[in-house]
Amino acid sequence: MQRYGLQILLAISVWGAVLVLLLAFPEYSDTLRRLSWFGRGVTPGGAPTAPSSQDQWVRDLLMTAHNLVYYIWVVGAVAVGGASAVAFFIFQWWSQHSEILRTMSSWQDTVKAADTLISESAKELELDIIAIDFRDPKFRRDYRDQLARLRDKFSPEELDTRIANLAMLRPIPSTLYLRLGNYFRFRAAQASEPPTADGSEMVLEFWWSAIRRYNSALDVAKSEARRQRNYTEAYASHGVAVCLLQLDDPRRALAYAKRAVAAIERERADTNVASVMATYALALMSTGQLAEAVTAFEKALARARGPHAESSYNLACCLAKSGDQANVGLREELYRRALQHLEGLCDGVRSTELYVVEELATDGDFVGMRRHREFGPALARVTEALLEKLR
Repeated sequence: MQRYGLQILLAISVWGAVLVLLLAFPEYSDTLRRLSWFGRGVTPGGAPTAPSSQDQWVRDLLMTAHNLVYYIWVVGAVAVGGASAVAFFIFQWWSQHSEILRTMSSWQDTVKAADTLISESAKELELDIIAIDFRDPKFRRDYRDQLARLRDKFSPEELDTRIANLAMLRPIPSTLYLRLGNYFRFRAAQASEPPTADGSEMVLEFWWSAIRRYNSALDVAKSEARRQRNYTEAYASHGVAVCLLQLDDPRRALAYAKRAVAAIERERADTNVASVMATYALALMSTGQLAEAVTAFEKALARARGPHAESSYNLACCLAKSGDQANVGLREELYRRALQHLEGLCDGVRSTELYVVEELATDGDFVGMRRHREFGPALARVTEALLEKLR
């Protein structure tokens, strides 16, 4: 098949060369016409015409044939060379293109496999973390178990690096950044417990690593579907707010906490809305907006599904601080309400949630209550009861 194709290509090239010559040099067309039987023609009277000289006619014929054959060979050779070059170029292009396609297919398969492995591994990291910190012993134990399962495949730090590399090739779901933000938040909380020589710098790096991952999740979520966008905005904004509160930056934390409340309200989700509102209230409290914080804590308790130790304790703190700044009549009312919320922790909250009162005995928010003639002893009794239950 290839041999016949080459012969056809050669014939087309030769006849193409002849046609080009005849078009480019009209004098050869005229000569051929004159030398042909049709070119010799007849006279108007009908008698055949003869050349003036038979020898001259033969010489013209041979010269024309010689020149024609010469040009046919030259142009034919050029045409064949050109056609061969084009064919070689096409063959080379197709070979390279096929190799590129095979390489791209292999690269896409590799990226897909890496994407699947990373996504499956990242699912071992907890996603729905709304707790203000990781002091809950049960939650901390469960999270450590999740990390132990993940380390058979990747360490979270290695997973973070692979996700950063993969992000240069394809979009990364916002939930992966959320999981990494939660992990670095956990590392920051853990590193804060045992003091070390370089603990301060290490803790700061973990907090800021968490903030960067949460902000990456917020950036990615802008191009995601509405439901996923609201979910990511609520959880990532809440995560940033928690980190900034730990870094003593309550004003920026307040902006993120407010954004988290708005997002979770849009989603009409009740599962974690109390904790999100509690973080918002804590940010208000940290910026000195005590009245607004009291209202926000009360809303968080109203939206909670059952007792909410975090909100109850922080509301008691906020009421006690408000009482320190109020006049005598209002102060006792605020102290009384604060004491009621602390007493509620003794009865309505599981012991595993009482980690929030670990520092109750030394909490500076209750300094005024401890000095009060009536509420000081009552606060001491409640403190003893809560700490006893915690043990």
